[in-house]
Amino acid sequence: MPKLCWGTGVLEAPLPPLPFTFADYVLWESQTITKTSLQAQEAYWKQQLAGELPVLSLSTDRPHPAVPTYRGDALAVMLDAELTAQLKALSQQQGATLFMTMLTAFNILLRLYAGQNDLIVGAPLANRTHDHAEELVGFFLNMLPLRTRFDDDPSFADVLAQVRNTVTGAISNAEYPFSWMLEWAQTARDVSISPVFQVMFNMLNLPQSSVALDDLSLTFSELDTGYIKYDLALYAHEHGDEIFLQLAYLTDLFDATTIERMLNNLVVILRQAVVHGERPLSTLTLITEAERQTLLRDWNQTAHDFGNQHTITELFEQQAAQTPDAAALICQNETLRYADLNRQANQLAHHLRQNGVGRDSFVALCTERSFKMMVGLLGILKAGGTYVALDPDYPMARLQDILHDTRPEFLIVQESVDRFEDFDGTKICLDRDWGTINQRPATNPTSLTTPDDLINIVYTSSTTGKPKGARIPMSAVLNRLLWMWHEYPFVAGDTAVLQKSYALVAATWELFGGLLKGVPTLILQPEEVRDADLLWQALTRHQVTHLLSSPALIENVLHAAAREETRWDSLRFATTSAEPISPAMVQRWKETFPGVPLLNLYGSTECSSNATQYDAAQLPETAVRVPIGQPLPNIQVYILDQNLQPVPIGATGELCISGACLADGYLNLPELSSEKFIENPFFIDKVTR
Repeated sequence: MPKLCWGTGVLEAPLPPLPFTFADYVLWESQTITKTSLQAQEAYWKQQLAGELPVLSLSTDRPHPAVPTYRGDALAVMLDAELTAQLKALSQQQGATLFMTMLTAFNILLRLYAGQNDLIVGAPLANRTHDHAEELVGFFLNMLPLRTRFDDDPSFADVLAQVRNTVTGAISNAEYPFSWMLEWAQTARDVSISPVFQVMFNMLNLPQSSVALDDLSLTFSELDTGYIKYDLALYAHEHGDEIFLQLAYLTDLFDATTIERMLNNLVVILRQAVVHGERPLSTLTLITEAERQTLLRDWNQTAHDFGNQHTITELFEQQAAQTPDAAALICQNETLRYADLNRQANQLAHHLRQNGVGRDSFVALCTERSFKMMVGLLGILKAGGTYVALDPDYPMARLQDILHDTRPEFLIVQESVDRFEDFDGTKICLDRDWGTINQRPATNPTSLTTPDDLINIVYTSSTTGKPKGARIPMSAVLNRLLWMWHEYPFVAGDTAVLQKSYALVAATWELFGGLLKGVPTLILQPEEVRDADLLWQALTRHQVTHLLSSPALIENVLHAAAREETRWDSLRFATTSAEPISPAMVQRWKETFPGVPLLNLYGSTECSSNATQYDAAQLPETAVRVPIGQPLPNIQVYILDQNLQPVPIGATGELCISGACLADGYLNLPELSSEKFIENPFFIDKVTR
């Protein structure tokens, strides 16, 4: 509609005499719309599109290209006569049109896949609101942005009532051009994303199949242009007593299999609507039964009995008995034998028990990265205690917070890092008090613990607020150790490395993975980890075979490999975790270390470090992201919506983890533990969100 209508003050103009042209009609229509009317319509749309508009965050198979190609394709499905009749009856009962009912179902589908409660769908309107306009040839089309908000837990009928009001209001204000909305609407600045709305719905009003005009017969059929303007466009068309649904999509973004799943789930939503339209959406099954079976059962068949009943200290004692003279630890060019490490840990354990340490006692440990660090950890566990690691590189305020929260009765330190003058419990100095400690028995103390007892309290990072102490059971650590020993076993001549802070939950494999299997563990100093050249020299000099690292460390390794003359031929296995990695990094890894697996591990402190794994060697060259992979043995992983219902494959939801890896809640935070560690609705177990 031309903007010249803003300048008119005419309330109504007489219809031009017949016959009149399209141009005559446009001029007449512009004169019949008052400035006051358009101002009211503008106010309506500004209310509807107030604030920063939501961008539909569908999880696409590929990211939006910088320059859209608009290449498209489509899949279709026919709703049978019974469902079509039921949808028409539902529309009539709710005082809605079939268009409104189908749009409601489309909105629920989009919410299901995007996980958003604020959606905008574009709908074209012919805008031939005057009788004589139907007889004219010309372009009257206007796009209407139809916004739907989901509050609390509505039913299909609730959403339909909102959609009915929205559509009615939009049609009443349909003469305000969409192009004018673009001038003031707060849309996304990304030029690769369609402004205001990214998906469209249209219920086509087409002739059934063919029309005869005198001696001329016209037949209507679909025309595949291979072009689509929006990410998705749903078309509905009544075809006899059935409804034809077609979902068009940008092939730059989606695979056909994704669109097929979406169409199938749309049909499920429609079937649920006609039977349970008054029930809250959270109580309905909105995905196909086959997909639900895949998500909840098939992908979580991870049960595995490793046949282990021993604690970490018992496994260590068995290894020390088998290989007493073998190197257990390497640190700063010195070596400590298994027999010596076990003897010193035993003496410390007996000393701790003499001072009152027992089962479930919290014992804090602050040492440099050294042999004494491992003596301290094993001594605490052998005594039956739970260790609280205090990294001396942490700020003193964080260490004090940990001590205040855990309130340990005992603190083991080295003189060089003792900053705890105000500690009011029993302090044991591994340097100053060793003359007394080494008088204790060297025999293995009687075990007081089981694999179900706590091994340590690990504090989360402060990125999500105040750090929280996660209560880590030994069984969770053992499950991860047993999996890696089973899938990626050590061989003679292997060397492990400890490069992480021993206060991190991810350090448990580096602390115990090689140690419990007779493989020497190289303990790196902080400066060797931070400096890429020093790191490379240490790893290659000691012929390390297993590296469990982070993306930042992988980057340092790749940089060093590109400039160092020495080669790291001993490396057999590597992992990365803590942050996402890019396909480009994976490709560089493959080129630098061909044939060496690089596992992308995913997890958190609350699940004892790792819950899923993906072998990046399987990553296709065309991949745009690196998956986090499949759950580890005895662990279940779900993607759920806010009502704890599984979302479709490829949809956005909240990652929930269940199984053997879970922490036993947070220390001193019962309410938060109850909120985050909930009963698993799919298995008799707990799940963390």
